Amino acid sequence: MEVSALKLPIHKHRYRCNDSGCYNNANPGGWFHKECGESPSEINHPSHPEHPLTFNAKTGYKRCHLCGLLIRTHVLYHCSKCNFSICIDCKRNPPPLTVQHTKTHRHTLSLLARRVSFTCNVCGMQGDRSPYSCIQCSFLVHRDCIDLPRVININRHDHRISLTDHIGRRGNLKCGVCHQSVNQYCGGYTCSTCPDFVVHSSCPTKHRVWDGVELQGIPEEEEVIPPFKVVGDNLIKHFSHENHILRLESDGTSTRDEKTRCEACVSPVYSDPVYSCEQCGFILHETCANLPRKKRLPFRNIEFKLYAPDMDSYEAFECYACKTMFSGFRYKAYRISIDVRCGTFSELESYDFHDHPAVYYNDKKASPRCRACHQRGEMSQHMLSCDDCDFALDFRCFNLPRVVKHKDDEPPLSLCYGEDPNGNYWCDICEGETNPKDWFYTCSHSGVTLHVQCVLGDFSFLMPRRMIKYRRYCKFEVVPNDHCSRPFCACCQSRCIGPFFLTISNPEIIYICSEGCLKKRSLSHL
Repeated sequence: MEVSALKLPIHKHRYRCNDSGCYNNANPGGWFHKECGESPSEINHPSHPEHPLTFNAKTGYKRCHLCGLLIRTHVLYHCSKCNFSICIDCKRNPPPLTVQHTKTHRHTLSLLARRVSFTCNVCGMQGDRSPYSCIQCSFLVHRDCIDLPRVININRHDHRISLTDHIGRRGNLKCGVCHQSVNQYCGGYTCSTCPDFVVHSSCPTKHRVWDGVELQGIPEEEEVIPPFKVVGDNLIKHFSHENHILRLESDGTSTRDEKTRCEACVSPVYSDPVYSCEQCGFILHETCANLPRKKRLPFRNIEFKLYAPDMDSYEAFECYACKTMFSGFRYKAYRISIDVRCGTFSELESYDFHDHPAVYYNDKKASPRCRACHQRGEMSQHMLSCDDCDFALDFRCFNLPRVVKHKDDEPPLSLCYGEDPNGNYWCDICEGETNPKDWFYTCSHSGVTLHVQCVLGDFSFLMPRRMIKYRRYCKFEVVPNDHCSRPFCACCQSRCIGPFFLTISNPEIIYICSEGCLKKRSLSHL
């Protein structure tokens, strides 16, 4: 139960009104703190010295003239002559009448305790009440903007950003957090390394992108550690494979099949430029070899570090962003692991699946529907969205490969971003109907349509023919489903139709067709 005045938990020292008429939605049961119940009926408050303020419990919904809090509890102090109201908290802890804060402004700031429309010189946003002001400089600032941190790290940028009272950069400036326009004549955060990166001064604390650490006076970290050392012409020693030297193959003449995969992103390399080890077959895409060792990602306000799996002990994990089982390189912080596909996502880039740039979206209360699979739920916690329209895409669908070599003797499949239905569509793998508004795979030569799930399954981003640990108590081998017949899953008793299935020796060999069946099997053998 909560008390009526402050909406704080009930304390053993409390009052209750015996009048049954006090019971209503705003005042259930008529409970009051002892302090609230014994509040004086009239006070003199430093923010309003002209008239005394009267205790009022039946004025209706109002906003505090000092902090802007919506007073839903019907308990406030009010001046009827000036229509001036303050909440109980501001009565208890009045804001200082003057503030000396040289980091924000060189002169003393005075509280202007009244309703007044103004533009904050620090954040550039509109205000409607009680700013702190410097009459000499025509400087006005929100109460909350006075103590903004000066130098910070945020999860939308890899460099430090610093607070300035005047951005002063020309052009069509967009905030790196909320992606709305930034006024160059107002204050905000800027990056000394990247001149085009700016942030509204209020966005780092509003959008949970700051780690809460003030960095002013703290030396910046040393130079970024490179992921590899150059040891010769087109030769490197990568941190993930320090025992052997990797050679760059960039001429594109070496064409590989679907089974040859990059150790970092677990994607086929085909004819892409790669670094390869002649002694053990270890391969990295050239782009994956250059992945930064440390990175800030929009998923959490902490720094992530790049980890490579132990060559002698591969372990599968579920990516925090896309929920895909993955066995390649990961960006990790505490218990959160992000696969390198999600870890290399960049906001405001243009992609081939949408006309406008995509931005990161995270709102657990809202649940947008993914444009590719039209699903809601757990996947919608981390989304890509568009500021210009209602387009939304979950990270699993964002990471879908655009081209897939499904069978060695057939042309590659291309990802289709949905289309207007023209008759019925059927999947050639499961023989079920395909929704043409969902994304699907198709072949330009044969015209077949295939479900994304049927083409990729749940294990396409686990390294084939490897023994991999899962949740520390299960070990399996990833096997290509290219045999003459498809095995039966030990859990659901269905045929394994995906491109890969798992084998587990326990002690007899059993087959697992999907991630759902793997989890059921693991839970039943704890």
